[in-house]
Amino acid sequence: MSANTYKRTAHSESNTVPPLLQKATWIWPELGFHHLLNLYARFRKVIKLEAVPKTATAWITADQFYRLSVNGRLVCRGPARGYQQNWSYDEVDLAPFLRKGRNLITVRAYNAGHGTFSYRTEGFAGLLFAARIGRQTVVSDAGWKCRRESGTRRDTWPYSMQLSGHQECVDLRGEDPDWETLGYDDSSWGNTEQCRLWNAPPYWTLEPRGIPVMREFTLKPKVVGTGGGRSRKTWQSASDLAGWRAGEPLGHQIADDPKPAFRVASTPKGRFRSVLLDFGRVVVGSPKITVRHAAGGETIDLLHTEVIDPDRLAPVVETTDHSRVRLANRLICREGRQNHAFFHHLGFRYLTLTVRENHSPLDIAVELQACGYPMEGEGTFHCDDPELNKIWETCAHTQRICSLDAYVDTPWREQAQWWGDARIQAWNTYHLSGDPRLLRRGIRILANQTTPDGLTYGHAPTIAHSCILPDFALIWILTLWDDYWQTGETIMLEAYHERVSTILDYFRRQTDPETGLIHHDPRYWLFLDWTDLQKDGQPALLSLWLLYTLRQLGELLRPSALPDDFEGVLEWTHKLESAIGERLIDDDGLIRDGLTSRGKPSAKKSLQAQTLAWMCELPGFDQDKALNEILLPWIREDQVSHAPPSSYWCAYPLDLLAREGYGEDIVAFIKRRWKGMAEFGSCFENFDPRPEGADMLSHSHAWSAHPLYLLMRTLGGVRQTAPGWGEIRFDPITSKKELDIRIATPKGTIRVHGDGSAPKLEKPKSVRLRKNNLLQ
Repeated sequence: MSANTYKRTAHSESNTVPPLLQKATWIWPELGFHHLLNLYARFRKVIKLEAVPKTATAWITADQFYRLSVNGRLVCRGPARGYQQNWSYDEVDLAPFLRKGRNLITVRAYNAGHGTFSYRTEGFAGLLFAARIGRQTVVSDAGWKCRRESGTRRDTWPYSMQLSGHQECVDLRGEDPDWETLGYDDSSWGNTEQCRLWNAPPYWTLEPRGIPVMREFTLKPKVVGTGGGRSRKTWQSASDLAGWRAGEPLGHQIADDPKPAFRVASTPKGRFRSVLLDFGRVVVGSPKITVRHAAGGETIDLLHTEVIDPDRLAPVVETTDHSRVRLANRLICREGRQNHAFFHHLGFRYLTLTVRENHSPLDIAVELQACGYPMEGEGTFHCDDPELNKIWETCAHTQRICSLDAYVDTPWREQAQWWGDARIQAWNTYHLSGDPRLLRRGIRILANQTTPDGLTYGHAPTIAHSCILPDFALIWILTLWDDYWQTGETIMLEAYHERVSTILDYFRRQTDPETGLIHHDPRYWLFLDWTDLQKDGQPALLSLWLLYTLRQLGELLRPSALPDDFEGVLEWTHKLESAIGERLIDDDGLIRDGLTSRGKPSAKKSLQAQTLAWMCELPGFDQDKALNEILLPWIREDQVSHAPPSSYWCAYPLDLLAREGYGEDIVAFIKRRWKGMAEFGSCFENFDPRPEGADMLSHSHAWSAHPLYLLMRTLGGVRQTAPGWGEIRFDPITSKKELDIRIATPKGTIRVHGDGSAPKLEKPKSVRLRKNNLLQ
């Protein structure tokens, strides 16, 4: 089969838009291209059913976001991030939400009006909907009632520099919370001013989401503290709700009653009462607040944080941080009973609820409309060491909260699809659920946003032109290998080989004609690792990443429909290998960190460089010396000469050492370095999440969650040795008296278990076992 045929196969779904959805039109209250900044819109459609059908398929999308409800019950939120020229739609079954008689379909939609780290605006907003409900068909058209929200402020601060969304400040006196009920009077609502065809630009075509819609579920917090104080003056007009709240008293006293439903006593003018709620660990979702006995006009502020000061029970808010994290919302009550679900899903652990100037007591209940990618699969881990079990569960939880419509770095400050992170997360997912779809969609998204010289961005879609990382472009190529290794299919390479070519062309242009090594490009951010590595001149790590990529690409080309000499990969591999050996291997057999901008060899020899040289099987490189003088002192005693690897990057030397049989050392290292993360409940961005003199780091970063697969691979001893899990090696650690590990694979679940005896292996028949290099 030719590469072009594979490309058509990879995109076949993209070219099939449901016929009924093609009859729908893009609608938006007033004009869909005018005054969109931080804009919410509401839509209503009433239908009547003689009977509830077994299935009722609906297709829906919006630019930028939507929340779909039927009869007041949340169905789903979306769409998945992407690009308007082939915007994605979602498919859902409405039947479980329908009833005989009159039914109400409602949509709350949002458009930021500007680009972010996960969205690129084309200056349009809109809703597109179609459903087949029994014999009825429903499509978005001029008959839908819609209106722009006027009771939601539009001058509030963004949640952060990176996130899509602004602080939601909604006044329910102007935005009736009963709008999602059949009895609501929408006669004053208008209709769209324009009905635009489903494929009118910028939405040239549509594509299916390609991944499941997010799972929706409910979580409830515990009340852990109560407090109060004097409100800052002019709090009513504050546009930065988080920054304003940070300037008021933040401490709390330990609460007597942990229930998430509570009464807030009346508060004098100019003062507030606050309640500190804890969800137990970092979660992702939209808070829903129910209020009873309101007189009208009471203000409830929500402040979302990952951490608190435990001595003062005070939320930690940094108002001078680089990312300008401002996760806060506001609700102004109407008279009587009401509830409101905030729109955007945020990542946080602690919720500080502040009630201002309520002249009579309020009864308040809080829950979270939580969401996440449905990690369905049988990946589990249990052993006789409670600390390791807790670490594994912490990593699994972190992976789940960082899996949304894409792999995201953290649900807290960014929710950006960083591609170095995504590679680690895919390895986790492969062991947890065996699902390749989230990585595959990400590969496609990254491939479709490039620089003029051919590089992918560090994350996409994005407006972050300062986040172009040449090393992450190489990692993008490596994830084509990862997909092949997991699935046994080469379709992703064949579909996106042109993007591979543009990336490799860039690195050809960056190759020094004299040394054969790769130059640092000062226009871009060379990441390499979150530590003090050489990055100027001709850094070894960049050339080594390219060499490793070329080697893996050469292996991937063999089973593919592309020629083996595609882009001259084989010849280039040999030339680069020789250049690195000649210029960077020192007399002691170790790799120098590169050549300086003046062409002088570096005197430093980082663990990262030795690790990649070993992964590349570089001729002339002394693996034994690197092992005994650099890798083992690091893993056993945390000793490293310079540039200690971050919690992200150490996945690579740990995996290398696991392959070489140092499982006990790996387990001890993980227990030592992930203990604090396990105690908190999610993985940190680095080992020290609060470095002195720097911004506080994320406490929910899945690039640090690799002990999920490393513990399964190391203690269980199952290591994949062929594409698509066609073959494995089995070499478990036998020191554990109790062990039960299940790894999800495309061929079925692999189980390793034991109870006081040698671990036993259960595997699908289609998975071959390699033992002592002999197939069994």
